[in-house]
Amino acid sequence: MKIIDNKFEIGEECYTYARKNVEIDCPVCKCTKKIIYNGYEIPCKQCNSFGKISTKQTVVTPHKVRVRRIVASIWEDVTTVKYKVDSVGEYLNIRNRSESTLFKTLEECEQKCKEINQGKVGEF
Repeated sequence: MKIIDNKFEIGEECYTYARKNVEIDCPVCKCTKKIIYNGYEIPCKQCNSFGKISTKQTVVTPHKVRVRRIVASIWEDVTTVKYKVDSVGEYLNIRNRSESTLFKTLEECEQKCKEINQGKVGEF
């Protein structure tokens, strides 16, 4: 009989990280979403009336998730534990996480995000 030592339980809330594009204020409309042209207000074409422009640069940010399911894979000499998670309070397109990408506290997750964003460690 094999005993699995999982870090989290089903229903437990924890933290993980996800990549997101860096957004900057639109330099044309200055976040007003419109410009004045010949005395008329028109939608800003630079930012498509969003007020922000997404750059190609990304950063990882912490997010709260809830464990929905635990999946253990057992081979002769290796056992892996993965978690199916749902985001809490916001939409997040992350469903499958390994134990190394889940954290008990927000502080632990923020520290990992900082290390990844500074290039000190790999993402996974």
